[in-house]
Amino acid sequence: MKRKDRIASDFNLETLYAAATSKDTPVFAISGAAIRRQFREIKKYLPTVNPHFAIKSLPQSEVIETLRQENAYFDLASIGEIELVKSVGIAPEHCIFTHPFKTKSQIEQAIDFGIKTFVVDSESELKKMEAYKGQVQLFIRLSFPNEEAKCDLSSKFGIAPKKALYLVLLAKNLGLKVIGTSFHVGSQTTNSEPFIKALEFCKKFYHQVKKYDIEFTTLNIGGGFPTQYDDQGFDLDEYFDPIHQFLSQHFSEYEVISEPGRFISAPAGLLICKVIGKNHRNDKLCYYLNDGVYGIQSGRIFEKADYPIFTPADIENDIEQLYPCTLYGPTCDCVDKIGDDIYLPELALDDLLVMSDIGAYSIASSTNFNFLGKVHINFQA
Repeated sequence: MKRKDRIASDFNLETLYAAATSKDTPVFAISGAAIRRQFREIKKYLPTVNPHFAIKSLPQSEVIETLRQENAYFDLASIGEIELVKSVGIAPEHCIFTHPFKTKSQIEQAIDFGIKTFVVDSESELKKMEAYKGQVQLFIRLSFPNEEAKCDLSSKFGIAPKKALYLVLLAKNLGLKVIGTSFHVGSQTTNSEPFIKALEFCKKFYHQVKKYDIEFTTLNIGGGFPTQYDDQGFDLDEYFDPIHQFLSQHFSEYEVISEPGRFISAPAGLLICKVIGKNHRNDKLCYYLNDGVYGIQSGRIFEKADYPIFTPADIENDIEQLYPCTLYGPTCDCVDKIGDDIYLPELALDDLLVMSDIGAYSIASSTNFNFLGKVHINFQA
């Protein structure tokens, strides 16, 4: 389905336009239909994998409830996220706690909630978990650097594969149960090669630990599954099939889980902004919007995301003459620039702009800089 058709199908646009027109603050819409579709899509592409939604990408109770109705599982990384899933009635056995570094209080509150599965990637963290042996089971997180990823999480988390055996044997000596390994190939990984590279190591490692009377039961392949922000496109069948085939061939005897965030949440978000200022600077037309990089568009900086931009008429496929312009956000900071050389029809004050595929890591990392007012959230089931 083309992006414009998908937007029109997932969202009640007339309702959103009316809300955005009547308010000084932007409108951030979340589509429950898109959440369901994306969750079912990843289960279709990886049928032997149990996805645990990374709620950090879009931490909204309506999203959690929508996925609860799909019998989804969840990837948590803080006490606040535990409180969120508790408020929706998520069973603790449907949750894992994946932050590699945790305070004693976080560990104990997670255990009190009923979570058993945690992630570690260091000797210090392993020894921290020793106090809870018999109550917890662990993944050892591995590091696989990926320079092509938008955000290479291996620079912060994960133990080097060649050191992983030491950590597994230390866990055994401490009386801790390691159920397998986890990894994250990096955010917005647009080909499957990094997954296959990681899986090749895991295949050998899972056989290696058997020599030490250690039986892994589970593999966690993390997240990193991409969403499409531009119109270049990539074939999802071509992307997912090598991963599925490798898992089917080499990990059929293990439980396999994943941690998708962006793949599920990005297409479910839509931002409707209003033009609040217009000017010419250096012979270029400039528009000032009521949302920018300190707000819902924070992902332009943190996630290097380039969200598609439309006018309402453009979504309806009207042909308009386009001009290069610069877009700014509403704050007093010059960093608050959305982009240069963005082609749009000439706009007037109070005209609306629509930014799609903005559900992931957007409202989650937005701020209230300048106290300009909170975004209006509109959830459409």
